[in-house]
Amino acid sequence: MKKILLIVAMCIFTSLMCNAQSISASKIMKYIENQKQTEIAKELLSMGFVYDGKETNNNMTMYSYSKKANNGLEKLTIGYNDELFIVHYKPTTNEIYSSIKEKMLTSDFGYSYSYKTTKYYENGSMRIGVNDTSKSISFFAKKIN
Repeated sequence: MKKILLIVAMCIFTSLMCNAQSISASKIMKYIENQKQTEIAKELLSMGFVYDGKETNNNMTMYSYSKKANNGLEKLTIGYNDELFIVHYKPTTNEIYSSIKEKMLTSDFGYSYSYKTTKYYENGSMRIGVNDTSKSISFFAKKIN
């Protein structure tokens, strides 16, 4: 009986690990600091994300990725132009959205403005847009060359 319970526990743990959220606040920071689209893409694909395509609008190039999990669809978009590097993230659950928002919006960020349903916060090096309606969060940093 103990062996059966152990096997069931291991299966549940493995299932949870396979369907856990892929992107953390520290991974987003790594992407913003690195800004190498090809390296980010390679990592996302190795984590099971699917490349959804490239789009260019108003001088902004955007690469979209998604990953289906038991608890929803996880989406990440990387974009850049001559001035900005952007990471837009939509996690699978409200709890993960709230957690990343809390970790990233530290006390050095001040409210700057709102546009439609997104509130923007800034510090000296980054702007963060949080959308509590869509449960998505965007990060804008100066593009490094």
